[in-house]
Amino acid sequence: MKLNSKSLNCALALAALTVLTLPAPAEAQLVGQLGVLDPQNANGGTNPATGVAWAVGDQYRLAFYTSTKRDAVSTDIADYNAFVQGVAAGSVAFPELGSGTWKLLGSTQTVSAKQNTGTVTNDGIPIFVLDGTTLIARDSDDMWNGFGDASGSNIRIATGPVVYAPFLNEEGAGDSGVNHGVEIATGTNPNGTTKVDQYLGIVAPATINVGATNANNTSRVWNRFSRLATQAGGFSFYALSDPLKISTGGPSAPFVITAFEYTPSADPGMEPSMVTLTWTSKPGANYAVRYSTDLTGWPGEFDDSATGDPDSETTTRSYPFDAAIVAPGGNFYIRVENAP
Repeated sequence: MKLNSKSLNCALALAALTVLTLPAPAEAQLVGQLGVLDPQNANGGTNPATGVAWAVGDQYRLAFYTSTKRDAVSTDIADYNAFVQGVAAGSVAFPELGSGTWKLLGSTQTVSAKQNTGTVTNDGIPIFVLDGTTLIARDSDDMWNGFGDASGSNIRIATGPVVYAPFLNEEGAGDSGVNHGVEIATGTNPNGTTKVDQYLGIVAPATINVGATNANNTSRVWNRFSRLATQAGGFSFYALSDPLKISTGGPSAPFVITAFEYTPSADPGMEPSMVTLTWTSKPGANYAVRYSTDLTGWPGEFDDSATGDPDSETTTRSYPFDAAIVAPGGNFYIRVENAP
C-alpha cells in the first residue's frame, strides 16, 4: 500500500479483524521562539532555572544591543521601546525577531529599567544573547547585579576578564573583542534603578549615564562613561525581550494514522458499530475521512470537515459504521486527507 504526505490509508480486514499498523510520528524537536535559542545547546542543554534539560513550556529571555543608533534626549520611555522594537523587526539574521516584544534596558527620570522590563521582582527567567546558546544571567536578579558571573566565570574573551552583558547586536554579531566594547546609553545603575541626574532625557548640558558591552567590571556594564545626550552619531541601546517559551518544532511529524479501533455493536438493532481512528494533525486544519472497499476509488465519506485538535499534534474521531457494506471476506479501507 503506497502512502504519501497528502493521503494516509489504514486497512481493516473485517473477516479476521486485522489492522495494518502504520508508523508513529517522529518525535518533534524542541525549539525556542523567534528562531534564536537552541534548546539542545543553550547553557549546555540545561535550563539554569530548573537544573535539568529544557522542556516544553520553559521560559527564557533574549537580550541584544542595537547596532542602529539614536540620540538620548527623549523623556518618554515609550520612544525608546519603539526604537528597540523597530531594530528587532529589521534584523536580517533573525527575521522572526520583530514578532517578539522588546523593551529598553534603560531608564528615564520617571521609569527605571527594572520597571520598564517588568523585573522589579525576580522573575526566575534566564537571559541569553543572540548566539542562541550563551547565558548572560541566570535570572533578573542576576542581571541586576551587573550581569556578573552568569555561569561561574567572568572570562568571555581572550583580551581580559570581561563580565557577561548583552554583547551581541540584533544580527547576533558585533562583539568588539576588546574591553569596553560598544558604548550603550542606559541612564541606569547596576541594580536597575534610574541613575540620578544622568537618566535618559535629562536636559542638556547635563550628561547621561553610558555603559559598555564589554565592561571589565560589573558596574561598567551600566555605568562606564558620562556623555551628552546629543552626542554626535547617537548611542546604541540594550533591549530585553518579554518572556519567551520553549515549544516543539523541527521537521514536521509524518502525516499518518497512528491508531485504529473497530467496536462491533452490542445491539445491532439499536446501536451502530463504531470505528475510531487517530491521525497526526495540525491545530485547526481541516481533514476529510473517506472509505473504500476496493481502493479503486473513495466513494464513502465519514467526515468532510474534521478539524485538527487545537491542543494536540494528533486528532481522534469516532464514526458509526455499517459492516454490511463490506462483502463477506472483503476488506475495508479508511483514508484521511487534507480538506479545504
